[in-house]
Amino acid sequence: MHIVIIGAGIVGTMTAYYLVQKGVQVTMIDRHEKAGTAASRANASLLCYGQKSPLGTPDIWRKIPTVLLGRDPRIKIQKYFSPTLYFWLAGLLKNSVSDRYRLNYLYLSELVENSRELMEEIIAKHNPSFDHRRNGRLNLYPDAAALEKGKAHISLYAERFDIDFSILSAEQCIEKIPSMKDRKAPLAGGIFTPLDASGNCEKFIDEIIENYLIPSGLFHFMPHTDAQRLVVKNGMIEGLMTDKDALVADHFVLCNGAWASEFLRPYQIYLPVYPVKGYHIQCDMPDGVSLEPNVMDTYSNTVAMQLENRLKLSTGFIFNGFNADVPKKYLVNLKTAAQEIFPNLSLQNITVNKGFRPYTPDSLPIVKPSQKIRNLSYNLGHSMLGWTLAPSTGKQCAEQIAHFYGLPP
Repeated sequence: MHIVIIGAGIVGTMTAYYLVQKGVQVTMIDRHEKAGTAASRANASLLCYGQKSPLGTPDIWRKIPTVLLGRDPRIKIQKYFSPTLYFWLAGLLKNSVSDRYRLNYLYLSELVENSRELMEEIIAKHNPSFDHRRNGRLNLYPDAAALEKGKAHISLYAERFDIDFSILSAEQCIEKIPSMKDRKAPLAGGIFTPLDASGNCEKFIDEIIENYLIPSGLFHFMPHTDAQRLVVKNGMIEGLMTDKDALVADHFVLCNGAWASEFLRPYQIYLPVYPVKGYHIQCDMPDGVSLEPNVMDTYSNTVAMQLENRLKLSTGFIFNGFNADVPKKYLVNLKTAAQEIFPNLSLQNITVNKGFRPYTPDSLPIVKPSQKIRNLSYNLGHSMLGWTLAPSTGKQCAEQIAHFYGLPP
């Protein structure tokens, strides 16, 4: 059996990994020069096993005026006259009511825990080198009310999924990260979760492809190959037209994230996936700064983490369709926020990465067979948790396909 995977990010790579385990011949294509160079390269490198959340939370309603006025540090809307965006935002608000939020959070937590267990299995089996650190995560809160709200959020399912967490005072937070001692941003305390981890997603993809997928003899990667359209007849894909050649296969899996909606529109298939731009800056690790736990400052919505000898800083979302530009003022604001957390921070040898996160209104991935095309499956819409969720959804997608075709487990 031969399966073509469209999209070679972390989600496509994990789907290929579990399909190859089932003895399936896999061809994975991507329009970039190598695997993992779009959203997978631009992520924050966090494996969010302890602290995670759907984007749609009950308190998002009170943020609407701030967002529309451009004053929210996390959510920026630049494309105001877009029916597609407003239809998607309406879905987000529907998923922000309390009951729906709790259900989405529960399902997300189940996926995350399964993914964590699968990642540990992969590490034990292959020992990939990807700067992996089981260093925990420290969320910082500016006042007592925000800290109490953070505690209520993580407590919701902490016992069910055995998530250990500690409530820290401001002094205990600074003990964990001494370079914050003269911070300018307000700090009432923090929540530390030792379960959270980090790692270089791009390196992980390279390791899995080079050391497992290619040696299996069942895998072929086609870089610089742009999937252009499907040839569909009687509800079946007869072939995939690319900018290089036509590809035929028994089954096709769409793992192209934010681009899925546009790709499927000619076939009257509509998936609620919107491209939300994320961005981060990296620089040399400054002298005197050491980050043992990863840090999320909720006052400025800035994430800071150490990746080998580099400091990575990321923040927020930009809603502007597929416009790839990141306004300079946003990068300046990110650097300013980091310097408020770590006073006298000097940023040297800065690089900027950006990518489009495939967000769904409920922040949950779409992992299912197509109802309209029988030999097509979806594994996409992982929002900002593609790196965290990829093992779980990759295995789920592979098992759905195996069940459909009667392959051995």
